[in-house]
Amino acid sequence: MKFYTTANKPKTDNNILVILLRSEGLEQQ
Repeated sequence: MKFYTTANKPKTDNNILVILLRSEGLEQQ
């Protein structure tokens, strides 16, 4: 799980973080 391999693509990293946050939110609900 290397999310920072796309260091020159901050938009992709942000999208991954958003997806992870949404996944955690869904699990909490």
